[in-house]
Amino acid sequence: MSEDAVRRAWGRWALHFPREFANVSQAEASARLASYVELLSDLPDGVMEAASLQVLAVHDWFPTVHQVRACAAAIVQPSQASAAEAWLLVQRTIKQVGGGAQFDDPIVRAAVEVISLDRLRYESQASEAATFAQFRDTYDTLRQRQRDALISPPQVRRLVQGATRRLKGAP
Repeated sequence: MSEDAVRRAWGRWALHFPREFANVSQAEASARLASYVELLSDLPDGVMEAASLQVLAVHDWFPTVHQVRACAAAIVQPSQASAAEAWLLVQRTIKQVGGGAQFDDPIVRAAVEVISLDRLRYESQASEAATFAQFRDTYDTLRQRQRDALISPPQVRRLVQGATRRLKGAP
């Protein structure tokens, strides 16, 4: 994680999107760069490098911080199973293993913990559509939270964590 990786990416983007700076003063360009450094320097260098190349491949304009962080999140969080695919995995595992089922995917594991494995084992037989709907909603919510956490800069995450602690009454 370094400012140098962000500066290298910035230089690459400036080279590919020269119009972005056609009518921008040196002071404004420096201020923009400082903002990007502040909001992106937490990304590991390799991830920043890959994200900087990805945004060139998929965007026609100079990338926003959000676009860079979204590309970085996609690199760090490779394609995940859809809720339907995860549900199929849960169902197969429960049938094979029963109550001792373990799941490698942390989002699947968390969704199963939220709903409870016993409930999934027994209710799915009675009302599979309703149980799947609950699993899908839980899985999608957890996946979105993980993605949001990856995209949010650390400054925002700290603010949210502090606000959450205050709401819960913790110091």
